[in-house]
Amino acid sequence: MKVPSVLVALYEEHDKPPVAIEFVRKALGGPTVAEFEQLTNEKNETVAKFDALCVEHEEACRKLNELLPPPPPPPEAMPEGEQPPSDGTAAAPPPPPTPMPPATSKQSQSGAASTTAAKTPAAPTPAPAKSEKSAKSAKA
Repeated sequence: MKVPSVLVALYEEHDKPPVAIEFVRKALGGPTVAEFEQLTNEKNETVAKFDALCVEHEEACRKLNELLPPPPPPPEAMPEGEQPPSDGTAAAPPPPPTPMPPATSKQSQSGAASTTAAKTPAAPTPAPAKSEKSAKSAKA
């Protein structure tokens, strides 16, 4: 039923309702005030149950996390060929790599580097520190 036909029905009603909006709601299929209050109470009870279940769930998850051993580190963090320990304890970190001695060979007369110098990688040179004046001029 559409609103104009509901208003016509209300006009033609012999026993006029005390609240016209109730008649319109009922004719359009909406809930009455009593039904609305009942639905509101049901919603409030459901929300309260949901909140209680969320608190219970968080507590159960916390207890579960306390009982479970910590997960092993991801495979990317493990060095090649090394397996995580099977007893659940953390493995000791590997020792740091030993630094390579600097290349001492000199270039030959033809200008080519010797084979030992070509095999050792050159250490990266640190970037020069900027002074305050050059930093300010770069900002401007």
